[in-house]
Amino acid sequence: MVHSHSVDRTSDRYLKCDVKCKRKATNQCHGCGKIHCSDHYLEHHNKLKDHFKYVIHTRDLLSQELKLLTSQLSTNVTLDLVKQIYKLQMESTKN
Repeated sequence: MVHSHSVDRTSDRYLKCDVKCKRKATNQCHGCGKIHCSDHYLEHHNKLKDHFKYVIHTRDLLSQELKLLTSQLSTNVTLDLVKQIYKLQMESTKN
């Protein structure tokens, strides 16, 4: 299996945005609907961008692991089929 990078199960920390700002909120996030001041909007946007990078990285790791498992499964299935063919050949030569 691919274990070069561990998957961080605490990725939700990127989405927490507990801002108590007294500045005028002028920007609304189209994703979550929250309204932020300019500075906090950029901070929120950057957190979402970082989280998206994390999701893409995790997807790539899972894809690599799936490919590895699929290739191993194919090898095992092939070996099982060869064993079945050999067994059938052996049984057919006995008769």
